[in-house]
Amino acid sequence: MKKKSRSTKKGKLKVEITRTYPYNDKEFRDDAEFVILYIDGKEVLVGDWYHNNIEHRIEGFLAAMDHFKIPYVKKESNVNSDDIGSLDHEPYGA
Repeated sequence: MKKKSRSTKKGKLKVEITRTYPYNDKEFRDDAEFVILYIDGKEVLVGDWYHNNIEHRIEGFLAAMDHFKIPYVKKESNVNSDDIGSLDHEPYGA
């Protein structure tokens, strides 16, 4: 059985970190309400700073990928909570 490719260009995984901010924080000055880590469009980690220490968990996840030499391309984006529906993938694994 042929394996389905999970990767994008040249065998690299697509890593996306999306930070969501309150709807009225259009300049992204406050702390993010929550942060989502997607790998090839699938939600892998989600949380906030206070409850989940999410930024450190994501840093550790990416450090592990680097350690094991797993190639990836990283994209970071900021959105407002009322714009989350405009993402090109479904948030929260929906």
